[in-house]
Amino acid sequence: MAASIISYADIAQLIGESLALHLSKERGGRALYIPSPRRLGPQTPVVILVGIAAAESLAQRYGGTHIDVPLGPGKRARVWELREVHKWTIARIAAEMRCTERTVYATLAGPRPRSMGAAAPVEEPPLLAYMAKG
Repeated sequence: MAASIISYADIAQLIGESLALHLSKERGGRALYIPSPRRLGPQTPVVILVGIAAAESLAQRYGGTHIDVPLGPGKRARVWELREVHKWTIARIAAEMRCTERTVYATLAGPRPRSMGAAAPVEEPPLLAYMAKG
């Protein structure tokens, strides 16, 4: 079953920033089933993760479907850091971040997180710069 793709901003608006961050930390990049409102119970995974009030809000909008829990701002920056700074493979990043490889690819295809700053310019080695001018 294909999961509905929703944005982090949509989740944060619906259940609040702190619960959206918690949900992202625990399940970001993976599918989560949101039962219909009448099927919510104290042992339902979404209720355990975010509490009954937030789970009811999610169920009102997404009940009866799987959602791809979006990566929060911190997790997106960490994916970029692992790839750019540490040169990790997609599979290793997915294992570390507890998400799917598809999520890692999608994250890296999107905009660079603001928290990482601009990409450092690549400087030419001095010898090549001298040769190019001569």
